[in-house]
Amino acid sequence: SASQGWLFVAWIGSGNGSYTGQGNATLIVNSPITELAVFYPSVTIVANGPGSISYQVGNETGIIKSGETKVFYINPNATLILRSNPDSFSSFSGWIINGENINDQQLSLKINKPTSIIGNFHQNVNFVNIAPLIAFLYSRIKREGKSE
Repeated sequence: SASQGWLFVAWIGSGNGSYTGQGNATLIVNSPITELAVFYPSVTIVANGPGSISYQVGNETGIIKSGETKVFYINPNATLILRSNPDSFSSFSGWIINGENINDQQLSLKINKPTSIIGNFHQNVNFVNIAPLIAFLYSRIKREGKSE
């Protein structure tokens, strides 16, 4: 069985009597054979804060929304592309990949071990501070418009 964070995918065999496939096999070895066990590492992606993460692996694409977590297994030969998408009045703070901080908005990664990726977003402080002022001014404009 596979270690935690890994998914067994297939056997690739060569030689007389070898096995290639995804299931269990019983072999009778009469000559030299080679069996290679293929495993894919897990990728855990978290969108933390007001934003989403777009991802692409080969032909598969998707979006991980704020507060969501996606776990999948990836062929180590494939490239994982990640893009940060901050919500309105928000900014992208950076990635944390297996504990390492990276500030690029877009990443192109080869995953060769179980990997944890967190995309961090934050509300823009300036907008948060002026939101009550905007609401107050809007209510004043509405009231003044009704009195005429």
